[in-house]
Amino acid sequence: MVGIGQIPCQLNGGRLYLPRELQGRLGALLRQEWLVSYWSDGCLRVVHRDLWPDYLNHIRGVLASVEGAAATQEFIVQSAKTIRMDQGGRWNLPKDLAAFAGITERAECLLVSNTAWIEVWLRSAREDKIRQLLIPTGVSVQGCRAFPQLGA
Repeated sequence: MVGIGQIPCQLNGGRLYLPRELQGRLGALLRQEWLVSYWSDGCLRVVHRDLWPDYLNHIRGVLASVEGAAATQEFIVQSAKTIRMDQGGRWNLPKDLAAFAGITERAECLLVSNTAWIEVWLRSAREDKIRQLLIPTGVSVQGCRAFPQLGA
């Protein structure tokens, strides 16, 4: 999954159409089961079922030094739901999880990949997060190719 970058997408009735670029890169894996759960940054994380145990070990390590880690981990694990791509090339996002991330049925979203998961962000929330990360460092958002609208 590395290297897909940020892919804008639009929800339609809570269904997330997976762009052809992503479908091409992940191929047959997309027809298998995935788990979607809430993540503490305010997005949803989608993890292939086979990678779920490794993902849980990873977040245990990440959260080990965080206050309230057990509750956070429990919430992430207990929020997980199985999804599959439908025949139209879409994932139906569970409404309760989407609501936690502020994702409405017709929201503009961004898909952001990592080595083992795909994050689903409300586009405006991801842009706000990037803005918060860049501005304190003194990095200019003017002309940022990843988020050209941030400089506006």
